[in-house]
Amino acid sequence: MAIKTALAVIALAGLGAAAETVSTHAQVPQPCGSPVMVYENTFKRLDARNAYVWVDDISSDGRRSYKPFQIVVVVGTAYAPFRAEEGRLDRRGFDSLMKSAYGLTQSNGTVSDAGLARGIGIRFTSARQTFELRVASVNPGRNDAVRLQLCR
Repeated sequence: MAIKTALAVIALAGLGAAAETVSTHAQVPQPCGSPVMVYENTFKRLDARNAYVWVDDISSDGRRSYKPFQIVVVVGTAYAPFRAEEGRLDRRGFDSLMKSAYGLTQSNGTVSDAGLARGIGIRFTSARQTFELRVASVNPGRNDAVRLQLCR
């Protein structure tokens, strides 16, 4: 009887270890690239087909605080939405370009202190693959910028 009980305990312990392994694998984070710095009023090409991010003006005190601002992922279905890898583009120029362009999708996100604490990410699709652009940090200062990380 003691042998059967010991075997049952070993079998249950083995099942617990297998269940633990499955839950660990289910929670594996998406692989992410290295964070990149994107300055305010600029666009930058992402490592996804015809995908770019544009960062609006970041109104900051130059030290630590900033007002909420917008970032937009723009994906071209047939062509790249911008003609360069990166460049300066203010809100007025961005809005004008988006009105005149066709075949583009936009995914918007608002960056704020509260949102950053919860984790901000913008999901988008490019070439039938889903990505998430995560906000790693905001760097207010003389050259306001945001650090972004592209995850697959």
